[in-house]
Amino acid sequence: MSVLKKYSKYIFIYIIVLISMSFFLAYMDGDTPWTYGFSYAISIGEIPYKDFNMVLTPLHSMIMAIPMLISHNILVYYLETSLLITITFYLLFKKYHEKTWLLFLLIFFPLPCMLYPSYNFLLLFLLIIIIYLEEKKSNDYLIGIILGLLFLTKQSVGLCLCLVSFYYLFKDYKKFFKRVGGFLIPVGIFIIYLIITDSLYNFIDLCFLGLFDFAGNNGKVFNILFFVSLILLGLVINIIRKDKSNIAAYYVLMFYSILIPLFDLNHLLYFNFAVVLLYLDKLKIKYKTFPIHIILFTLSYIVIFFIFLDGINGTYPNKFNNFEFRNMYNQNNEFKIRKKMIKYYNNHKNAVLLFSDAYFYKITNDDKITYFDLLNYGNHGYNGTKKMINRIKKMDKDTLFIINEYEYRDNIDKRQQINKDIIKYVKDHGKVIKKINGFYIYKLK
Repeated sequence: MSVLKKYSKYIFIYIIVLISMSFFLAYMDGDTPWTYGFSYAISIGEIPYKDFNMVLTPLHSMIMAIPMLISHNILVYYLETSLLITITFYLLFKKYHEKTWLLFLLIFFPLPCMLYPSYNFLLLFLLIIIIYLEEKKSNDYLIGIILGLLFLTKQSVGLCLCLVSFYYLFKDYKKFFKRVGGFLIPVGIFIIYLIITDSLYNFIDLCFLGLFDFAGNNGKVFNILFFVSLILLGLVINIIRKDKSNIAAYYVLMFYSILIPLFDLNHLLYFNFAVVLLYLDKLKIKYKTFPIHIILFTLSYIVIFFIFLDGINGTYPNKFNNFEFRNMYNQNNEFKIRKKMIKYYNNHKNAVLLFSDAYFYKITNDDKITYFDLLNYGNHGYNGTKKMINRIKKMDKDTLFIINEYEYRDNIDKRQQINKDIIKYVKDHGKVIKKINGFYIYKLK
């Protein structure tokens, strides 16, 4: 009973986070089916970069894939994510004590973007660990290993965080090279894996060369969130200006790279969380009254926001394989349309899905993920559009291509992620053989 009481707040956090992700959130963030899909693909034996495309280093996907060897259900993915969030707050409570409840609020407020499972929370988790290790002046090899894990979670952010260690290159070069040695341990193992699986070239092409296409087609730098991020960045620089030895501030400064190139709300909230960490030590709060107020406020926020503004419009549970325990919208006969498409796809496995929701249909049917299922700009390596069109040209003449006509028309004149040039090639060189609501099935002429 004493153990239960000791960890009661962590049990509370775990349950609230899990319920919020699986039940209250009816809207699935665009990245969630993809990141879940990466782990799903690995769990069924597919090789990242070779069998399916992703533009990130795969640590998060590989970790999440391990329990999915038992079950591919998205509930397993949420159980794992809830555990990661709970462990993160366990570490934060060790440092900030009851003030950590303020940080707990941040994953819900002003929007619950941080609740959508992704590699970003693993980045935040590793950032917190490395700041803790730096403050405790821990072993440099260990710090190097954590930096390597950051690189393996997202290469661009990991490399930026590694720059902080260059501070020691001229001050204490032995510390610097110990960190390099630690960094090379996980990264070296990963490179060996790439060589063994014959996916090294694909990795370089997708995760580095393809970024030129990604930034060119997906970046929207000059929006309101960009200027908000500059304000947060200014707060970090102000801390460094007052205390040039504050190593945590340098790491948060480099964590700004999580925003590049999209500068969207999701990534901004992660950077905001890291900035708040720097100021939390200076915040004075009466511990005796603070926790209960925060808990009650959090519960009220969840009930009001998720149930009345989002979750109430969803259906839980549903009958879609692997998504049964995920609250989903069922508006405008959406479930009926999905079931029609699933039935058609089951009878036409030679079909290629050219729309943003392809992962859902592949996972529902327990099928393998392919390069065509994530059709975003910059997700197919250098000159990716040309490569994918060449793949289409080499396909069997009986191959079918399914296009969401509404999605294509709605975004034809907008800067958007889905590669409309690949879709346009099929439309220009194919003929419609069947229509299912807004889905058009094409066969090349």
